[in-house]
Amino acid sequence: MNLSFAGPGIAIIEDFYDERELGLIWKELDYLTKTGKLMPPEKTGAARDEHGKVKKKNKALFLDEYYTNRNFSNILNVNRKIWTAVDDRFIDSSLLFRYVNSCNEDSTLVNYYEDGDYYKPHHDTSVYTIITYLYKEPKKFTGGNLKLEDYNIEIEVKNNMVIYMPSILVHEVTPIIMEENSKGCGRYSISQFLFVRNS
Repeated sequence: MNLSFAGPGIAIIEDFYDERELGLIWKELDYLTKTGKLMPPEKTGAARDEHGKVKKKNKALFLDEYYTNRNFSNILNVNRKIWTAVDDRFIDSSLLFRYVNSCNEDSTLVNYYEDGDYYKPHHDTSVYTIITYLYKEPKKFTGGNLKLEDYNIEIEVKNNMVIYMPSILVHEVTPIIMEENSKGCGRYSISQFLFVRNS
């Protein structure tokens, strides 16, 4: 795992999951795609503009709502790794990462972007957002990068890359342009929204 920091409270880890973990994740992503489980943005809590229009074009699914038992989901088991990755290097970089350790609940959204798909500038309503980027190699699209408006940063999407960021940051996904429109060969992301729930 290669760790770098792109701004206050923003961490990038490349090669996050190992081969076994990636195999489990892809098994589930392929199943969700091939069986048509991913839904249009109107059904996945997408951000909306001041006129109530949805700000994204893609397909997605909240895994915590789909599975009655998280043990049935490879992704919901493997992605626990995001909690243990935050160590002293993160805190030394920015005290904002303390928010990750103070969160005690999360919600996981699988997103899939194909030709022409995008997500306009928005912010999330959680405390911290952690996004994993995945695609089948060789890469068959351009775009799909993460733009962080508040810091004027654009991060190029890389396979098996994870980004940690405060959810309040305004961010967007640049439009995807597919070289060939093959099902399942676009850009996947797994967004984990971290919250603090008082008991």
